[in-house]
Amino acid sequence: MNISLLRLFIAVCILFITINSVGQNNTQKKSNEDKIERILLKSENSAEDESITVDELVDNLSVLLDINRVSREQLTQLFILSPYQIESLINYRLKNGGFHSIYEIQLINGFDKKTIDRLLPYISVDNMKENFVPIKKNTRIKNELSLRYDIPLYKREGDYNSFIGPSFYTALRYNCQLKDKIEFGLVAEKDSGEPIFGLDNSYGFDYYSYYLIIKNINKFDKIFIGKFRVNYGLGLTVGTRNFGGKWNEIQSFFKDANGVSKHSSVDEYNYFRGIACIYKSGNLEITPFISHKETGGTIKENKINSIYTSGLYRTAKEIEKKNAVKQVSMGSRIAYHFSNFTLGVNGLYYYFNLPIGRSTKNYTKYDIVGNNFFNIGTDYTWYWNKVISKGELAISKSGIAVLNKIYYAPTTDWDLLFIYRYYSPRYWGFYSNAFGSQSKVKNENGYYISMQTKKFYPVEFNAYIDYSTNPWWKYRLSKASYVVDMGAEVDIPFLNHHSFNFRFSYKQFERDRTGTKGKIIDGYYLFKSRIEYHVVCNDFIELKSLGDCNWLKSLYSDIGYHFTQRVSINSPWLYLKTDFQYTYFNSPSFDTRLYIYEKGLLYNSYIPSFYGRGHRLSLNINNKPIKNITLMIKYGLTFYADRSEIGSGVNKINKRSKADLQLMGRIKF
Repeated sequence: MNISLLRLFIAVCILFITINSVGQNNTQKKSNEDKIERILLKSENSAEDESITVDELVDNLSVLLDINRVSREQLTQLFILSPYQIESLINYRLKNGGFHSIYEIQLINGFDKKTIDRLLPYISVDNMKENFVPIKKNTRIKNELSLRYDIPLYKREGDYNSFIGPSFYTALRYNCQLKDKIEFGLVAEKDSGEPIFGLDNSYGFDYYSYYLIIKNINKFDKIFIGKFRVNYGLGLTVGTRNFGGKWNEIQSFFKDANGVSKHSSVDEYNYFRGIACIYKSGNLEITPFISHKETGGTIKENKINSIYTSGLYRTAKEIEKKNAVKQVSMGSRIAYHFSNFTLGVNGLYYYFNLPIGRSTKNYTKYDIVGNNFFNIGTDYTWYWNKVISKGELAISKSGIAVLNKIYYAPTTDWDLLFIYRYYSPRYWGFYSNAFGSQSKVKNENGYYISMQTKKFYPVEFNAYIDYSTNPWWKYRLSKASYVVDMGAEVDIPFLNHHSFNFRFSYKQFERDRTGTKGKIIDGYYLFKSRIEYHVVCNDFIELKSLGDCNWLKSLYSDIGYHFTQRVSINSPWLYLKTDFQYTYFNSPSFDTRLYIYEKGLLYNSYIPSFYGRGHRLSLNINNKPIKNITLMIKYGLTFYADRSEIGSGVNKINKRSKADLQLMGRIKF
């Protein structure tokens, strides 16, 4: 690593921190990137869910919502309003026959100035802009095309002897909308090391996603053809969309959007492929679908040994897994909406070309086995005064699952939420995705309580506590167990253009002691704290300082921490936005690993985990030379001071640093 460059970068950051106190300007609204950053850092998503989350957030934050037509789910996806505020907006609209101006939201009970300022950039009224100049309806074709190209400036072991294709990564996206009636799109991707226009990828890219959406045809709200995602109820039957996490559970109360959405992500696993529709007739809503898709898997003794979800097909061994598993799925949701009550019935049937086998390990005793399955459930939503209750009951071939949520707003300044879940160890929900402490909806009973308040406005406070038990064994734990998880957060804006955020969490869990085969169980106590300071110096310079500390206490004690400084420079006369970021990290073990958010290219988040000791530098440049063209470039460099090689296996890099260059262009026409 070039140490002189590192010292220069740190000196520049310190210089900007020193001069920020002289900058005085009005408070700027947080950009979409900042909102996405905050949500992702709290979302607790797995790596494979990340791309879906970013795609949804980018879509949700880039479209003006007509508040005379917007749904509860659409308002929830902005992560701005509480359930009480959403209900207040809906009730105001019903009682007053709609909105005539966006500024009428000042009359809604529970809407303070901070909430209004946050919401205004995302709403409209009857196709009117904020200045009340009419906007023409979409009577033309809108196209968007983007291309991304990543170049790794290093060599891995696989590049020398295993990977079949070149080391670069590339992705292409195209979306077209015709007169608010038809939308179609194409996504193509090739991962690093995969072949392109050759061998198994004779059609070019390794992965394609495509979708056609036909809108507002008689009583059909939408018809989907191609790849899509489905969510019924609270996710116990089928739920391929989920983000928010325990921190955001109040604001994402209505996120269980029942219906279908396009799959415009590069995620190669979490989708259905076929045809679906949303049919509405009065208060009745029906959402059926049928799907056939192929996915990767390992086949042993004519059984599916494992499902391959990474989407990486770089080596001969990985290519053997490609499209080995065939799945047929079909399902439907029938819901009826009363004045203050909604009742839904959900059903799902799915079939695999080969039976799923089960591991001989004890903790997998109740895992899914066989080749044809079903899930049937019923869900409800009830509105009563300041209380909203939601729940779902689902059964599978061998078990049941129950989830109930109760929200209460005693005043406009307080929001309270209680969640109870019971997921039987025997419940088989292959496509389930619902609230819980584990990635699978099974083997968990728990209680969750959360609150948030603006009583001390402009200070906001948020806290939760979650207690769950696991009746059967888990991975690395050979007995029934429990988990305690709690957290608190305070957000303090001050002096118009400064904000301070502090977050703390505590988690208590158990684990088998290594080498004892479950005869000795140890308790683990994980403390996490995060401090964030954000200042808008003026219209051109913005600073953000971050610090995390993770302390794990068990037989041993480990402490991991990082310090991150970001400098954002906006140069409107050059149509240029630049972000510099430097991180120093020090984490002795994987259990105290640190997650650090970096601004990435469009449709991409970068939240890598680090353990060890080292430095991370990144430079992100966004340029808009003309109205409809955007050019982006990102350079990242990671340097480890405590090792001479990075990674293992085919991904091993035989040096202590790695650098990447990412390029992207987008055109709208």
